[in-house]
Amino acid sequence: MPATLSIELASKISEAESGVSTRLYSNFPFATRKNGGPINEFESQALSSFQFADDKRQAFIRYQYINGQPFLSYAKAFS
Repeated sequence: MPATLSIELASKISEAESGVSTRLYSNFPFATRKNGGPINEFESQALSSFQFADDKRQAFIRYQYINGQPFLSYAKAFS
């Protein structure tokens, strides 16, 4: 899926106030794109795991509590 379409789709999903937030990020973002790289520990760990994974199709998932609320972080590599 083209990056621009992915970014626009992520923006619309996040605007829906459904409690879901999506973001496209990379170790090598376009120079003109602000905030295109990882912005937190989860995103950095996800990118690192994809770089060294035998099966790049495997998702990177973390369950945690943030401010006492259950939170699921899910990353999927696209090529």
